[in-house]
Amino acid sequence: MIPHQQIPLPLSYRTAYDREDYMVSTANAEAVQWIDAYPNWPQHALLLVGEEGSGKTHLATVFSKNRIAAREISIDQIPFLPEKVVVEDINDVQNEDILFHLYNYARENNHYVLMTAETLPFWKKPDVKTRMSTLPIVKILPPDDVLMMSLLLKQFKERQVLIESGVISYLLTHLARSYKAIRTLVEKADQISLAQKRPLTIPLIKEALEEIKKEKLL
Repeated sequence: MIPHQQIPLPLSYRTAYDREDYMVSTANAEAVQWIDAYPNWPQHALLLVGEEGSGKTHLATVFSKNRIAAREISIDQIPFLPEKVVVEDINDVQNEDILFHLYNYARENNHYVLMTAETLPFWKKPDVKTRMSTLPIVKILPPDDVLMMSLLLKQFKERQVLIESGVISYLLTHLARSYKAIRTLVEKADQISLAQKRPLTIPLIKEALEEIKKEKLL
């Protein structure tokens, strides 16, 4: 018998971006130390690398509320950017020279730039490669048990989803160790729970994992 379903509404939920809301573990401790060390950086720019969902946006927002996508920046905009700015997804920049000029401008005017990327950039132009290779690079590593548990609890809490005892322990041994896997599972489990009006139990989690596999979401 197919359980009665309702179409889940795309309800909004609050994502916590305060420094106190950021869970620290061995996977991201170095990145947190760099953000907390501002402005005592060896350079006027820092590159933060981490996979999708790893907390780059959270840390970037802690550093500065002034965020701009790299693909949206033009060279003419650089002198008008805030003294402390986040440039996101630098692999998407339209012209490598923009980041070259941004870095030089920041250094010459005592500004600070936090750049983010999912993977290490591959610079094509020699002068850009030379300049950008001087940047400190900090990586957010795949989640360990502590961080994985904390992120699952946090993301379920943000969606106001109540979970049955044992669900988190089950996921620690059955869910892939990636930030994308955590986010995808939470979204799918929440969707099923809302649609079927079911509590978040281990059987529901098993169903969510099976749907994720079937839909090739990971």
